[in-house]
Amino acid sequence: MPPTTVSRIYSQLRSEGLLTCVWGSKTLVVPIRIDNRLRVRAIVALPASLGSFCSVREYRNFFLKMREALWKFGFTTRLVFYGSNDAQSPSFAGLLLNYKPDIVIWFEPIPKLKGTIARLLDRGILVLTLGDCPADRREHHYSIDRRPAVKDALFGWQRDGIRSVTVMQDTCCGSASTIALVEKCLRDAAIPHAFAKIESWRLEETLLPAQQITRGIIFPSSALAAALAARDPARFAKLSKRSRVLLMDGPIDVPGLYAVEPSSDVIQVDLQSIAKRIVSDLIQSSSRRAEPATFQAKWVPRAINHLATPHSIQPSCNAQAHRLGGS
Repeated sequence: MPPTTVSRIYSQLRSEGLLTCVWGSKTLVVPIRIDNRLRVRAIVALPASLGSFCSVREYRNFFLKMREALWKFGFTTRLVFYGSNDAQSPSFAGLLLNYKPDIVIWFEPIPKLKGTIARLLDRGILVLTLGDCPADRREHHYSIDRRPAVKDALFGWQRDGIRSVTVMQDTCCGSASTIALVEKCLRDAAIPHAFAKIESWRLEETLLPAQQITRGIIFPSSALAAALAARDPARFAKLSKRSRVLLMDGPIDVPGLYAVEPSSDVIQVDLQSIAKRIVSDLIQSSSRRAEPATFQAKWVPRAINHLATPHSIQPSCNAQAHRLGGS
């Protein structure tokens, strides 16, 4: 090749960083350096209840969708787990502050966490909350409205011959607003109903032989249903077959055992849409708007649930993690 062509090629390779020339010595071939510098738009902390993360599939999937959507647009995330009482202590607020977050996205915070959230706000951290649609919609930046889905479920139950409903309660699981929502929907549908405390309620009372399902059971908290299923999964599966069971927070997994949702009705939301909306608001800096965004939930009957699931039971998240090499 002509020397002028070689010189031009060498000059181009040097400009691209593929070659380096040392005067009076030799030409060295160097590897291409990949730019690994991470350009972070903001640090986002995601507090998560460990119990709900393990047992409630929709709760767990929210954080997976949220982290994926945030990372795609340059946000780095920190998933911070807490126990039932940990998040209320001042030390948990200090733990979140140690990660130096710019934003905290809190999924379904309980009212007792207002002190922790207030401390974060005092430090200039943007705290976005996603909760069930309360009477005062300004309480959360984003809300999930389950009322139409519950009404659809009760209408479907009546059509299928359900004559009475039992609403399960527990002091540790579920919120007063959710129970009030369920009670109002039951009254509007004129369905006879009763409330039962999980501490005194026995599964034996509900396992009487019946040729036709005429009773429904509503769990305002899916975590409560998971705790009951973990106590006796086989009997809980029979309960789901002999009664219509509605899980307000979506399908459940029993840690170490199997999922039982194919024989239960569930209330679900489009988590992908929620994650995209939150990230879009963060990018546009419009998260501090006057009116919160509300997402509509939908009722998924157990017949559809069963058709969507080829097997009667599915391994829980712990079993899947074990197969994938997780702890």
